[in-house]
Amino acid sequence: MNTAALEAEKLIATISIPAQPQVVIDLQREMASVEPDFSQISAAVAKDIALSAKIIKLINSPFYGLSRTVTSIAQALSLLGLNNFNNIVLSSVIREAIKVDGELNERFWEHTLLMARLCEMIALSSRMISADLAYMVGLFHDCAVPLMLNRFPDYEEIAFPCLGGGKDVIAMEELRYSTNHAVVGYMVAKNWKLPDVVALAIRHHHETSLDHISDDAARTLTSTLVLADFIAMLADTSVSLNVEGDKVERWAQYNRHILIELGLTCDDIYEYREDAVELLVHS
Repeated sequence: MNTAALEAEKLIATISIPAQPQVVIDLQREMASVEPDFSQISAAVAKDIALSAKIIKLINSPFYGLSRTVTSIAQALSLLGLNNFNNIVLSSVIREAIKVDGELNERFWEHTLLMARLCEMIALSSRMISADLAYMVGLFHDCAVPLMLNRFPDYEEIAFPCLGGGKDVIAMEELRYSTNHAVVGYMVAKNWKLPDVVALAIRHHHETSLDHISDDAARTLTSTLVLADFIAMLADTSVSLNVEGDKVERWAQYNRHILIELGLTCDDIYEYREDAVELLVHS
């Protein structure tokens, strides 16, 4: 195990890593069965009244753009299907399990939900990876940022650049703390028993080369996350079309391997950027 991983383990021992909630354990167990029982799933979630209220509120938000109002967990499950419902549950649970205080709170969750939706969109259009895994990796990719912030008083200086696609954040973290949020996020994903490909994508999403990732699905999922992070950065900045075009072309040239991995082009980036802006407007 490398130094960063060893330091991450030491760090995790000093902070409160949230345990995987029982409702997630129950849901994943049911999803893994040959014939998932929707009534048992609904009952398992509905018995947590506070969580149910948050799930229904999130589903009915403009961010998801449903054409009808959802009023119950059973209705949500029937309308969304099992995989989409699972993503909504994870979105609600992670907000309760990983607390973000102060000014960072709104920025963190806006970025997190945008990344989850962007990863899902990229997966659906590229058809190279499961949309459900893509949503999950977008949702959890920066989950360690609040944990690092709670552990290190000066981490706020890094947290905002980290969420804004800032350069060299990993180097800054390594210099100060001998570990980084990608490694700590990997450890959180393993602790929550998320799929291995999701944990690996979180671990590698700030690396410039993906050649060392031997697992094809993990490499594609990491590529999805890298592209989504760039698109989120584009959507969050007010720049002219000419400046933006130059930025996209430079990024595409430097990250050609990402677009090849996903079978996409620069034109796709512009389309995703418009989708991201629309999502932010309705968030």
